[in-house]
Formats: sequence, structure tokens, C-alpha cells
Amino acid sequence: MKKWLTAALCALVMLALIPSARAKDFGTYKAVVANPVVTDRLNLRIKPDTDSESLGRFYSGTPVTVADDGIREGWALVTIGELTGYVRTEYLMRENRNYEAPKLFSTARLKKGSAYLRSAPEGTGEQMGLVSGFVYVLGDVGDDWRYVQAKDKYDSVLYGYVRTSELTDHATAIEMAYLWPARGGDRVTVYAEKELKTAKAFYYAGAPVRVTDSSRAGWARVECPGVLPEEDTTVTVQGYVKAEDLKVFCQPWEVMSRAKAGLAARDLTLPESPHVFVPKGAALVVAGEMAGKYHIIYGNAFSGLEVTDLVDQNDVVLTGETADRMIPPRRAFALLPQEAGEIPLKDGTLDAYAGLTDLTLCEIIGEGDTWYQMRQAFRPGFFVEKEGVRVVSALMHDTEDIRGAGAWTAAEKDAGLWVLTVEAGKSGSVTLKNPDAYHGAESPAEDYRYTFYIAPGTEVNAEGDAILTAATEGSLQRLLPAHPADTYSDRVVFSGSGRFFCDLQLPEDANYYSWRVRPIPGSEDSWLRVSSIFTDACGAWDGVEAVRLAGDFDGGAQADIWYLDLFPGQFLEVTNCIIEIYYGNG
Repeated sequence: MKKWLTAALCALVMLALIPSARAKDFGTYKAVVANPVVTDRLNLRIKPDTDSESLGRFYSGTPVTVADDGIREGWALVTIGELTGYVRTEYLMRENRNYEAPKLFSTARLKKGSAYLRSAPEGTGEQMGLVSGFVYVLGDVGDDWRYVQAKDKYDSVLYGYVRTSELTDHATAIEMAYLWPARGGDRVTVYAEKELKTAKAFYYAGAPVRVTDSSRAGWARVECPGVLPEEDTTVTVQGYVKAEDLKVFCQPWEVMSRAKAGLAARDLTLPESPHVFVPKGAALVVAGEMAGKYHIIYGNAFSGLEVTDLVDQNDVVLTGETADRMIPPRRAFALLPQEAGEIPLKDGTLDAYAGLTDLTLCEIIGEGDTWYQMRQAFRPGFFVEKEGVRVVSALMHDTEDIRGAGAWTAAEKDAGLWVLTVEAGKSGSVTLKNPDAYHGAESPAEDYRYTFYIAPGTEVNAEGDAILTAATEGSLQRLLPAHPADTYSDRVVFSGSGRFFCDLQLPEDANYYSWRVRPIPGSEDSWLRVSSIFTDACGAWDGVEAVRLAGDFDGGAQADIWYLDLFPGQFLEVTNCIIEIYYGNG
């Protein structure tokens, strides 16, 4: 058992020592030294030339501020502490605004308890301040000097040089890495000893770990599953892995987890977290296994509500699916009834309800006799009564099916989104029974498209020139990335015309704090429309009617800019518009 709160506080203390970006020039950004082999070091040179003098060799994971990465192809002008020089760009990993790059903290203790930092790697260098305890070792200058970061007695951050002979207990730690089998397969062996002979546990590829020692070639000491540090009590398994089975310098979205998805086989009270109750049928993730036990993750890493524990393998039913990003997969879509409320199954259940009271599209991830375990986007899971919840068996079809005029009854395989198309100058309509609805267009000036949901058993009658196309993942236009945090950019921009389904082609606004739609400059025909695919099926709010956008705003029904809130299950349709999605506070 381990208190992750302590680890989190230690991490915060270490991060506080990392220098902030110095906005010397426009385009400055933060990065870390990222050698493929973490024990390698990167030269900081006085000129962008491999033959120029080196200011030192710096460890992987050392934070740097990039002032200019276009000074010469393949080189970047950077600042490390108080030093400025050039490094090869291929050995840098750029920070993401939302995810930090992995830091390799290399520490050493001062042999005599304290020492003076020098301004230069020589005995006659100016004494910059007295430091004590331990220091962060950023790099080496020859064999005799280390470039370090420390704090003085006034808590000020200092950078300078100390003699190698004045340091001891040199150690390294990586706050976040991922297990990844270098020789193929879906799991990594964790050994009990450094000799890597006795297997202790097996963890699935993509499991996040904390590396507590990577100073020796060939192996690393890790803590598994190393989930995000939280205040909750959580269990870790410590052991040794082959160094080649670690992925260090990558972001979370670059790792496709092969963890196993599972369901609780009975009501569980977790051994090391007795205040957490897991009801039978609740979704969880199996990160690894050992001696008849599964190492499970229950909750949601992105929500800040999760615990890990070791439970008997008989207490978990594996579904045969994987849990990408260590999150249980979706089992089905569903619509919440109005005034839906959470179910406090027992005190302490991870049931942080998202406060959804409108008819909103959610995902079902677990099921009990009287309840569904649900989530929306990256919000925590919650539990609701089954009564009033409309289960949507499918939204996207496996293959594209095209149908013209005619009457038919939707079977289970037909359930999902369909796109009605009427070509310009023609006319056509579609009538649905169960429930009763009508969609149509008479002689449209341009191609008419409308997307709606067809439930099993619905009687469909298409007339005239109406063409119905089953929507697949690839048939609907998509704005990428799925989440702007999964890039190194703070916004996504789309320009043109298209229809986007919220929560599949578009993210919902729980993660996007600023949506802006405006006309393409010079366009005389720009339109915006927000609608719900379930409007006719269950009476959900129809959203915003078609609104003409124009740069020559006249105070009527026109506007030059619209700020939007979108919810899963809604479509955004734009014609000749620019969509800007700002992440964070914009």
C-alpha cells in the first residue's frame, strides 16, 4: 500500500524547481531533452555545429526553453538553467500545453552536507551561493564537474557547477513512462530482482509506471501500475523490467493501451480501499496480474476519481475487450431521461454525477439489475436508474448502405444514423413511423442533407429523389484531433462547409471552453445550424434553427460571430464558415 498523496506532493516540489519558460522571442516553447536511450546525454554547443565546443552534456528529461528552432535546419537555440547554446532538434520533445513531457529527475546528495556553487566549471569560478542537502543534476562537464540546480537558504533557485567528487548517491527517477514490449506481444514481465530471472507479475502494454531507478543499462526499477497520483490510498507493485520495454518520451495519446476490460463478478469492497464499493456489473480495468490476483483500476484517470487494488481473479469477468488509455470501453449509447438523478449505491461509491438533466447522449459502460453505469466524454462515471433511460443500440454502421425510394422496416442491423440527401433541383422526402416524423426538401437550391436516427422497428418510407445512406465512421466529416489536448496546438480550425456529429466527429463542450463560428471573409452565403438527431425520435430540444451569418451585420436575424455550446447527440452544420475551437481559456 502506498500513499500517492506523498508522491504527488514530492512531484509538485520537484516541478517547482523546474525553470519557467523565458519568453525571449516570439515562438518560445518548453521542451525536454529526449534521447531514445534515457541514459544517453545531449551536448549543448556554442554554435549549431557538431564540431563546436560543448558547454556540457545534459541528461534526458532535462527541461529546456527553446528560443529559436529555425536558426539552422536540425538545430535549436535553447536555454538550460543559465546556459544558452544549440542542441539537435531530433533529441528534443516539445511540451504539450495540457500534458507535460516526461521529466527524468537526476538527484545527488552533497557529501559534506553543503557546498558552494561555482559560476564556471573550474576551482577559481565565482561562488554563487551555499547550497545544502541534495541537488538536481542537469548535466556533466567532462568528468570533474556537474551542472546542477538547487535552492539556497532563502529558497531561491540557483544554477551552477559543483565538483563530481562533492556528490554522492546519484539517482534518477522518471515520473511517467509506459510499459511496452520491445519484442512484440501484449504484456511486459515484471521481475522480483535486478537479475531479471524470477517473474513477479505481468502487466499489459501501455500500463503507466513510475520509474524509480534507470541509472543502470539493461534494466529499470518501476512502480506499477503507476496511475496518476491521487489522494486516495492506492496499491502499487514494485519490481524490475527490461529497459527496452519502457516507452518514456511520448504523450498519452501516442500509447494504445492493451489493458483488459472487465466487470465486477460480485459486489466488491476493495481490500486496501475499504471505503470504495464496486457493485456487481460495474466496469473496471485490469492493468496486470500476479499470483491469482488482478491489479485493477476502478474509476477514471481523467476525472481525478480512481483507485487501484489487487483482487482475486474470480472476482472479475474479462469481457475480451481492451481498455485504451486505461478507461473501460463503451458498451452502448443511451439517452438520459429528464431529471435523471444519481444512485448512491453505497457510501463512498465513485458515482460523481455529471449533473445532466436534459435528454443527453451518454455511454453505458456497466450494468446492474436496476441501474446503468454511465459516463459522458471524459467526465467521471455515474450510476442512474434504468427506468426512463433509452438505450441506443448503435449509432454508426459497419458498412455503408444506400437506399432510394421505397418502404421498409428497420431491423436491428439498420439501427443508427442515416443521412438523407436530395440533389439540387430535385425533390424528395422521408417519413418515419414509430415515432412519426417527416424529413424532406423540395427543389433545393443546393444539395440538401439531413441526418437522423432510425430505431429498430421504425417504418421508413422514402419518396421522390430521396437517397438514404447509412452513416459509418468514415462517411461523416470529422474534425481532428478528437481532443485538442492530444496535439501540441491550443486550437483546432476548420474552414468550409460540413456536418459534424458531436461526441464522434466533434468533441462536446465539457472539454472545449470556447467555440466560435464566423463566416468566411467575402462569403455572401454563410449559414449555421445546430440540431439534435433525436429531435423527432424522443422530443429532445431542437437546438438552434438555421441562422445566416454575414459580415455586414444588420442587427436582424444575422450575426457575424456565434459562440456555441454543443452536447453529445447534436449536429453542427456550417456552410462557408470558419470554426475555431479554443482549448482551455482560449
